[in-house]
Amino acid sequence: METVLEIKNADLYAAEGDGIRKVISGYDLTVNSGDVTTVTVDSAEETHLLYGIITGNREPTAGTVKRKKGMIGRIRKGSEVFAELTVRENIGLAASGKIREDVLQGFGFDPDMDTAELGRADRVKLLFLQRYQQEPVYITAEEPFTGLDEDEIRQVTEFIMEETEKTGIPVVMIETKETGGTPG
Repeated sequence: METVLEIKNADLYAAEGDGIRKVISGYDLTVNSGDVTTVTVDSAEETHLLYGIITGNREPTAGTVKRKKGMIGRIRKGSEVFAELTVRENIGLAASGKIREDVLQGFGFDPDMDTAELGRADRVKLLFLQRYQQEPVYITAEEPFTGLDEDEIRQVTEFIMEETEKTGIPVVMIETKETGGTPG
């Protein structure tokens, strides 16, 4: 097993009014190839800041972060696929037009289907599929289950587990306790 992300004893401070406060304290995380990890934090602010550290957009105030070199597949909170495009066109956008047919077949839908016809869970799965197609070092998703019911969360989680098992590309999902989106 190869470690692709390791965060040790990370602290992160943020501005608050005229001062600063510690938002993240002593955080540790290790992600290995083939892992599917859900991190649950207390607030949307923590989710956003932790997402920044995991994606490399922010460095912690204290502590260390080691990331395997390469592209990180990022799914921001509120990300959407393009409803006016087909499944194939959405995948093509993420893959610079180089679409692997095995990826399209693995999705389980007609690649020429209009994305607007997909349900909520299938649109989230398509977001993940776009990232798997890019063959990143790992994928990180900020609150990917927001707005999904329990059955939809189960469908998306099963899809992520299957794709990660096939590809070995690990996934880190960051959720707040309020979203209730932690798969179980």
